[in-house]
Amino acid sequence: MSNNEKQIIANNKKAYHDYFVLETYEAGIELFGTEIKSIRNGRVNLKDSFCSVDDGEMFAIGMHISPYEQGNRFNRDPMRKKRLLLHKKEIMKLFGESQQQGLSIIPLKLYIYKGRAKLEIGLCKGKKLYDKILYRKLKKKRIKYLKELDKVKTQTIKEFLKEEDQTLTLNYNNGVTQQLLHMYVIQMAGNTQPTYVELDNSMPIAYFLQPWVSKIIDEDEDLKTKFYGKKDK
Repeated sequence: MSNNEKQIIANNKKAYHDYFVLETYEAGIELFGTEIKSIRNGRVNLKDSFCSVDDGEMFAIGMHISPYEQGNRFNRDPMRKKRLLLHKKEIMKLFGESQQQGLSIIPLKLYIYKGRAKLEIGLCKGKKLYDKILYRKLKKKRIKYLKELDKVKTQTIKEFLKEEDQTLTLNYNNGVTQQLLHMYVIQMAGNTQPTYVELDNSMPIAYFLQPWVSKIIDEDEDLKTKFYGKKDK
């Protein structure tokens, strides 16, 4: 595996069952040597973990990293809280929104990228039973939509998936772009809302692939084949 590819170590499947993920962030993790060795061996569990802010710093709570077999006295408490490495503005934004809107900050995925352990955390809203039923219905509709996509739209999504940040520049007035926007498959990146003049001139606009698209593709073997070209063995 290339050093520039993400090596997924652990997924918090329970989080996706219990929460709607509204936004995601990538955080570094302050770890000891024995902990990173255990992580590389896949000995980590994110189930029931969460994040909290203490004195302006964010910590992952309940993330279990098993002791390293050859660690001996250098091993740490498997359940110790781990400081996350985020910009202060990101920490304050996450803390503010979680407090004001009653949201949770949940570890979603742990992976190795460019030799370093990274944690994907999500700003999440808890699902009620009724919400869960609606979500399952929406998910079925989205799977059906992706499976029935024509070749042109399929190829466009493939191009997004090839990009590390899943962002592409597309022509705003293009019919495919408009249809993907309408179905909430893509969204304009940042403050790129086009002006009247830009619309007339068909100026290219930056778009990002909505997170639900890659998530659903990764969970469905037929969609993996359609968009990545092969199934996992």
